[in-house]
Amino acid sequence: MSPFKKNLTSLTDDPWIYVRTPGTENVSKEDVLAFRASQIKTLRSFGDKHSFIKHQDGQEFLIALALPDLTERLDQPNGNKIDLTAETLLEGKDGLVKRLKEEFRRAKEREDEPDISAVSIKAFVRAAQKSQFEPFTFAGTDIRLSDIREGSSIHGGPTINFSLYAPQKSPFGSDEVVIEGKLSEFRRLCKEATARGENFVDMSDYSMQKFRDVTPAEARRRHEQKSP
Repeated sequence: MSPFKKNLTSLTDDPWIYVRTPGTENVSKEDVLAFRASQIKTLRSFGDKHSFIKHQDGQEFLIALALPDLTERLDQPNGNKIDLTAETLLEGKDGLVKRLKEEFRRAKEREDEPDISAVSIKAFVRAAQKSQFEPFTFAGTDIRLSDIREGSSIHGGPTINFSLYAPQKSPFGSDEVVIEGKLSEFRRLCKEATARGENFVDMSDYSMQKFRDVTPAEARRRHEQKSP
């Protein structure tokens, strides 16, 4: 028996619950489903911010409410109606798990790299194995900071290599970005900016300092001649 049935004395004590469901193909993107509270089989938490309502017919509805908040809503109907359409998530369990994992990863990255996360950066960037540079401004939080690394340049010396979170793209249409320079210097410039209370780092000059006296193409040619 549903846990909501025991105190029901009439249909007026059995409110309608409204949720969203995926729509019918070629008809609608989403639909609204209404069922009685007495048709709820179980409630369960999913993480600390979401819950599932399981209907007696086996359907599960993912709700963007913590379980205590959901039970409070169910206990306090608006007349004979509990409208959960705004809180219903249609992405499903797998989609939510993927999103929550990415949110957790990005929060951990901000914790591990607070100075980079606090600023926006402007630099000349290039694509991998290319010598064409374009100015690019991006937020530190756009970077997959757990993957940032120092590499070796086709022009000689080190590079700062990282990828961007979707939907951000580099000027070359990729999520991969290469900046000529040292990763330690990148972190230092961001740290000094935040210490000054600033939220912008202009690395334009730094990112092109290798080419003050030589073109990128010539620097690459010289480096390739030195390489075994």
